[in-house]
Amino acid sequence: MNLSAHMLLSVEVAGAMYVVQREHIGAMRGIFRPADLEYPDEHGRPMLTRRLADLFALTDSAAPPPTRQHALIVPTRRRSVALLVDRVDELDLSGALINNIQPLPDVLARRLGRPWFSGVLVWEEWCQLVLDLRRIAQDVLKLPA
Repeated sequence: MNLSAHMLLSVEVAGAMYVVQREHIGAMRGIFRPADLEYPDEHGRPMLTRRLADLFALTDSAAPPPTRQHALIVPTRRRSVALLVDRVDELDLSGALINNIQPLPDVLARRLGRPWFSGVLVWEEWCQLVLDLRRIAQDVLKLPA
């Protein structure tokens, strides 16, 4: 996978699609079993892991998690946070689409429970919300264990 800093990725979270900026991600790992999450980050620190679907309240609590997930590892000063998503796809290898990200309208931004969206990608006839993975990771560190 081309790891251009301005590359955009499309991620699926419980059937919902979002855009993330590659530059927010320190590493990505395929997760096939819970033991895959026990490995430390690239600095040897244990990772804090959270499913984005749970953070967004998009899952049925009785439903088992998918058998295969992807960990988007977001480094912070204290430790890395592994945010689990169902699927990751390359959206823009060239980095050109980053110029099509627009800020959220104020009326929408004020209504969000948390400021986890940095904007909206508008391209041709569709648009998708852009997640601010760094902000999400910082907030995850503040959540109770």
